[in-house]
Amino acid sequence: MVWSRELQRVTAEEVSAFYTRVHNEEGVGVLPETDLAAAAGLEINNGIAVDEYARTSDPDIVAAGDCSFHHNPIYDRHLRLESARPEQLGQTDVIFRQYLFCSVAGAHEYA
Repeated sequence: MVWSRELQRVTAEEVSAFYTRVHNEEGVGVLPETDLAAAAGLEINNGIAVDEYARTSDPDIVAAGDCSFHHNPIYDRHLRLESARPEQLGQTDVIFRQYLFCSVAGAHEYA
């Protein structure tokens, strides 16, 4: 689902308009830093696009944390969580297992 305004799920239109203005005009909020990833030719989509194993469009590169645009199984859609630490998203465990066992299959098997 694509939201048409800020905080649409939880606020009225007037509150959304206020937060949109504050974020846009006063510079409050988080924008993912994706310049390096874009220069490396990685897919950018509201952050660095990753799969369920935190792999970018280049399978040898991973991205985690608030710069990553990842699938969230709870909401069954892709999203980017500002101010979320990678360990809160489970991304560090997935990345660790992927490289420890040297394959996605190994990471999935032990996840």
